[in-house]
Amino acid sequence: KVAARNDVGMGPWSIASALMDTDIKGPDPIPQDPGIECLRSGCTTLTFGWQRSPCSWGAPVTHYLVRYAEIEEDLWKEGCNELVHQELDREEWLGMMHPEPAPPGIKDEELQDEEAISLFAEYLLVRFGTLEESWEWLDINRSGEVAKVEFVEGDIDNGPPFADFKNQEVLPKVFKMMDRDLRGKVSVVEFKQLLPYLEKTKKGSAGSKHNGVYCTVPGLTPGKSYYIVARAVNKAGMSGWTRCLKEPHITQPMSPAKILPLQGVPELRTLTSVTFRWELPYSNGAPLNDIELRYCSRDVEEPPPDRRALREG
Repeated sequence: KVAARNDVGMGPWSIASALMDTDIKGPDPIPQDPGIECLRSGCTTLTFGWQRSPCSWGAPVTHYLVRYAEIEEDLWKEGCNELVHQELDREEWLGMMHPEPAPPGIKDEELQDEEAISLFAEYLLVRFGTLEESWEWLDINRSGEVAKVEFVEGDIDNGPPFADFKNQEVLPKVFKMMDRDLRGKVSVVEFKQLLPYLEKTKKGSAGSKHNGVYCTVPGLTPGKSYYIVARAVNKAGMSGWTRCLKEPHITQPMSPAKILPLQGVPELRTLTSVTFRWELPYSNGAPLNDIELRYCSRDVEEPPPDRRALREG
């Protein structure tokens, strides 16, 4: 509202105008100092953290755009890998994304071997990054349940799911800890009993405390280098890109990829030998040391060996 003034005095105020807002614009960039930091490197994931934009200019930040590539120049090309990371009202380390809450953690006094589950939790963090990614890898048949033999030995086609876990002897103990109802199977909800132990591990050597935004980039290739940039977005627009001060970031190596089916070479067979050929798999970031070959023989009159016989050698 306004009023006029002269030498005698000030006149009455006008009627107040309608409410008007100032204009809004895109947020400021993510602060370059300290910039984007790599908080944790897994086999197929990289977890990054950054500070929020100092000013969103009248419209709250709704999400962040994250680009990542193995070659730095590809970050600026059309079709670059890009994901949307939603801004959260309350920041927490990203873990299981299933909507139902996790059940209470396995109580320490009920553990037969506290070290066993701690070792396994740290392994899951380093290899997969989140409990959800671990379950996706484990439940290969997408049945929602995993039997003990699948957990420890895997299925006939794919072998042990945790073959690169150095402490294989603790796997039966971990399964027993989760199998509360003694059904011999573990569901995804029972598997989430490991979540409190992953949270414990994050506070130690496998995790990192960070006061800001967390973002896990999934689906990466083991043993590869990646570059990353990110920008803040509100309803008015986007900020400029901010990148890591230290690049590139390398995912952890893991056991080699599965070899494609072998092919026989009939023209090279003899009375006492047969020849097969195959293509070497991707090493998943660590050089291949050797190839293990298993076979079993049958008389011509006998039926062909089943897959289990082949696996046992």
